Amino acid sequence: MAGIENVKLTKDSLTNIHIMAPLLNAEARDKAMAYMLGLLTGIKHSEEGNTGQAEVKAG
Repeated sequence: MAGIENVKLTKDSLTNIHIMAPLLNAEARDKAMAYMLGLLTGIKHSEEGNTGQAEVKAG
């Protein structure tokens, strides 16, 4: 990640995402987006073997 030593993060997560996203390569951006989507929707990776399949949290 080029230029990371000059990054100044804020207390706002969304602003930090906008700051950091351009510094990521395509694979890292895809992983970050999948993680954030999981946080927003409540979907998580299966803990049994971490197969990449998603399960919906109850409740």
